[in-house]
Amino acid sequence: MNIDLREELRKRDELLDGYLKQIEIQEEFIQKQKEMIEFLEDHRYYQRRLTDKTMPGEKVCLMLMTVLHSCAA
Repeated sequence: MNIDLREELRKRDELLDGYLKQIEIQEEFIQKQKEMIEFLEDHRYYQRRLTDKTMPGEKVCLMLMTVLHSCAA
């Protein structure tokens, strides 16, 4: 009985460790996404100021998708 309880606790601890690691990875990914969005917004702002034109929305979406894809890899 005591061995079964220890084994169950060990399994639970491993599962919780896995959940915590997954949360840490997700938090890092969300932070990188926020940084990338801020970068793209800054770039878009300066691009507009330099050319006095707005970047087409398609290019911004394409840039964001490309960067997010590279972050996920």
